[in-house]
Amino acid sequence: MQRFFLTIAMMATMFSLHAENGYRLWLRYDKIDNGKLLTEYQQQITGIQFNNTSATLQIAQKELLKGLHGLLAK
Repeated sequence: MQRFFLTIAMMATMFSLHAENGYRLWLRYDKIDNGKLLTEYQQQITGIQFNNTSATLQIAQKELLKGLHGLLAK
């Protein structure tokens, strides 16, 4: 009987866990929680500029914009 309850408890724990995978596992762009720091960053970072339009830099630009949008909510 004890084994049954242990199994049920383990299954409940497994279903309640939320594992991150894929892209978000490595690159998390969650909004900055510290309001003062967020405001300071939003005021200082007004844009980005890429002078070269190679395929690699276009990918980097898209990733940077995605990160800034997530971190700064703008």
